[in-house]
Parts: sequence; structure tokens; C-alpha cells
Amino acid sequence: MVEAVNFPLADIFPLLGCAPGDGVAQRVVTDTRQLRSGDLFVAIRGQRFDGHDFVAQAAAAGAAGAVVMQRQPVDLPQCQVVDTRHAYGQIARWHRRRIPLRALVGVTGSNGKTSTKGMLAAVLSQVAPTHATAGNLNNDLGVPATLLGLMPDHHYAVVEMGANHGGEIAYLGALAEPDLGIITQAAEAHVGAFGSLAQIIQTKGELIDALPKGGVIVLNRDSPGFAEWSERAQQREVEVVCFGQHEAAQVRLLQVVQRTTGVRLQLQDLHGVRREVLLPVWGQHQAWNAAAVVAAAQSLALEWDAIAAGLQGFSGVPGRMQPMALKGGGVVVDDSYNANPASVRAAVESLLRLGPPVLVCLGPLEELGDREAQYLAELGTWMGAQGVRRLWGLGERLLPAVDGFGEGGQIFMDHAAMARALVRQLQQHPETMVLVKGSRSAAMEKLIHRLKEAHADLFV
Repeated sequence: MVEAVNFPLADIFPLLGCAPGDGVAQRVVTDTRQLRSGDLFVAIRGQRFDGHDFVAQAAAAGAAGAVVMQRQPVDLPQCQVVDTRHAYGQIARWHRRRIPLRALVGVTGSNGKTSTKGMLAAVLSQVAPTHATAGNLNNDLGVPATLLGLMPDHHYAVVEMGANHGGEIAYLGALAEPDLGIITQAAEAHVGAFGSLAQIIQTKGELIDALPKGGVIVLNRDSPGFAEWSERAQQREVEVVCFGQHEAAQVRLLQVVQRTTGVRLQLQDLHGVRREVLLPVWGQHQAWNAAAVVAAAQSLALEWDAIAAGLQGFSGVPGRMQPMALKGGGVVVDDSYNANPASVRAAVESLLRLGPPVLVCLGPLEELGDREAQYLAELGTWMGAQGVRRLWGLGERLLPAVDGFGEGGQIFMDHAAMARALVRQLQQHPETMVLVKGSRSAAMEKLIHRLKEAHADLFV
């Protein structure tokens, strides 16, 4: 039986600089649609909404109290603060500190955060109850929500941390107070917001500053920024454990093979033992995620049997390299959840290694800044040189990529038109390997839904 947690207003209100409140909250929420009687409501002000407009609704639903920036004319205990987002984070850190975890692991990086988080949670769950970020709720609201979900029976937590500007990982790390950190890699994700790869490296390295002296940071030995991160860790007296193909990697990838059943990898583990693992997911880049997990898990003294069981039981993340087999021998790979140039390249390389003709259905890539056209042109040229048969772009923003690709490139103005063309392609060439990918705003999953709903006969 899990012991319930509670949130005494007499503790929380003084924490935020207010007079002690009466009563005990059962949970802390920011959305009145999720609010239940006895919850504490934090009124967040966003671009499209203002939680203060819903304080009366929260009171009517039986809220125990509210945290606000302006007091509302409602009969409800209220704590007035300067910034409710900051207050939400402070409550989350307070709660994290009162749960006696064996270890909290923070995960950041340009690519691979969500998969690495999921893999590690699957591994840690083999030995003890583990809490992890749901989906990719990794920002200044998602991380506090994750921390507030910690329960007394949890032994481990895995918290994903994302960023699109400098200082964000520093803030999230200060809330989560990780014992061990993982930086999956640095690449040109959100480069428009950061301005440069160097700034991305600097920001991802902020996770190191959040670790205690004697803590452990798991680093990608093959990634840009490794040297900078290692030096930063040394200055902080944080131990470095590295993974990758580099001969100096402590968890070293020796062989990676993409198969239709998943990714088979051989590695040398942290203790120098050669291991073999079959990951039931697609994408050779998943081997690096698995190596990071091995490094982290062995740093936490887990036995190999538990690590192997967790990795082999990891079924992937929806919208991340999820294969759907076609009757003609091909496959449609749903990698629609998000994208940047580096993750596109990694996904394409995985499909090309399987041999059949590859068709890439690509949506816009966000946050590439002033050099968007250049990045897209380089990506299109690269795909053509690698042997991709066709590149279909969604919308005029993909013109640089299609032009760089050359013959076989085509622009579609909406998902419906692309879906119709894709159906014709698969009916004529059912052996085709199709990659569906784009940034979150591109909603490329609509293409997948159209295929599955209207043409289920194409799939096994």
C-alpha cells in the first residue's frame, strides 16, 4: 500500500513568503480541468491563457487554496507571489527534498532525451519502484509536475530536462537536484534560439553544475562539447563516465547493426565485460542511448541482468522510430514526434542500412534561425548523396531541402495531398521504406493517421 502524500498549506505558504494557510492539499495542479477537491491550484499565466481567470472555478471545485500573482475576490486561502511559475518550481523542489530517493537522474541533450529517459526508467524499474517524466514534459512546468508526482514508495526518479535558451537547464537542475546526470549529445537543435552550437554545449553543460560534489555525469564521448563538459565536471569535482564508439569511451560501442527486429549492439561495459543486447526498437542512434543507460545504471551499482532485462523490454516511445510493416516487405517508420537536422540524419541512416528504397516525408524543422534555408539545403543534398530515393517536403519552407535533393524531390502543400501520393507509391512499390518526420508543429502524425484509417489494407 503506497503511503499518500499531502501538501500542508502551513508549510507551503511560508515557503513562498506568505502567512501560513489552513488545511492540507492533496495535490498541486495548474489546470482546473485536472483539479479535484482538496487540491492546491497554482494560477499560471501563459501566452494563450491566464490561470487567474479560473481561480473562482477552482474554488467551486473544492480547491484547498490557490497561489496567485493578484488576489482574487474568491473565498479561498490564497498566497500572493511575484511569479507563480517560480512558486510552482519552489513547491516542487520542496517536495523532491522530502522524498528519500536512492537517486534522481537528470537527462538532457539535443537528441535522445526521451528515449534515454524511457530506457533508464525501464532498467531501474527492474530493481525498485521508479518515477519518470511522462512523455517529454521537460520544461519549467513539466519538470515541477514530474517532481510533484514523486511518492514515498519511489526509490528512483528519471527527470528529462529540455531547453531552448541559456540558463534553462540551470534552473531545472536547481529544482530537481539530481544525483547523477546524462548529457546524450549536443547538436543543432533549437539553434535559432541559442544562436550557436557553442551556446547549446554551454547550456547542456549546466546540468553538471546541478550535481553535488562526488556526483556522476554520463557524457557522450563522440559528441561535440565533450571536452568542455569534462573540464566543467573536473572543476565541479564531478566524476565523468563516458560512452560511445571512441576508443577512450568507458562504455564502448563495438558493433551496431540495424535489423528489421530491432537494433543489435555489442558493447564493452563499465567493468570491461563484452555484452550483447537486442533492442526491440528502430534507429541505430538508439545504441548510443542504450550505452548511456548502461553507463548510468552501472554507476548506480545495478547488476547486468537487471540492465539487460530493462533494455530488452523497452518498446520505444510513440512517434519515435515506430515501425509499421507493409504487406509488400516495406515499412512505414513513424518518427513524427519531433525533428532537427541531426535526428533526421540519424533516422535516415538507420533506414538506408536495411537496403530497400527509402522515401522521406519531411515536415518543417523549427528553431533553425536565420540559417534555416542553409541547413535545409545541406540536409537535402546529404540525403541525395546518401542514396535516399525520394524526398517529399510539406510546405514551401522545405523548398531548400527539395532543391538540394534534386531529382526525386517534391513539395506537397498539405498532409492530405502527401498521403494520397504516398498511398499510390506504396501500392506500386510496397517494398519502400518510408520515414515520416518533422518538428512537433508540423503534426506529421496526421499523415500516419490518414494511412492507417483509410488504407489499413497496406499494413501487415
